[in-house]
Amino acid sequence: MPRGPLRNARTWHAALETAFTHAEDVGKEAARVRVELEMATAASSEAQQSADRQREILVGAERDAACAAKHNADVAERARVAQAEVQAAEERVQRALAEVEHAAPRAEE
Repeated sequence: MPRGPLRNARTWHAALETAFTHAEDVGKEAARVRVELEMATAASSEAQQSADRQREILVGAERDAACAAKHNADVAERARVAQAEVQAAEERVQRALAEVEHAAPRAEE
C-alpha cells in the first residue's frame, strides 16, 4: 500500500468519485421529483377546473330551482284565483236557481 501523498491523492480521488456519484444520484432524484411535481400541479389544475365547472353547474341548478319554485308559486296563485272564481260562479248559479224557484209559483198564478 502506497504511503504519503499518493495514498492521499487516491483517497481524495475515491472520495471525489463517491461525491460525484452521489451528486448524480441526487440530480436524478431531483429530476424525478420535479416531474412528479409538474404532474401533481397539472392534476391540481385539472381538479380546480373540474371544481369550477361543478360550481357553475350547481349555481345553474340553484337558479333553475328558484325559477321553478317561482313558477310553481305563480301556478298555485292562478289556481287559487280560478278556484275562487269557480266558487263565485257556483254561488251565482245557486242564487239564480233560487230566484227561478221563487219566481216559478208566481208564474203559475
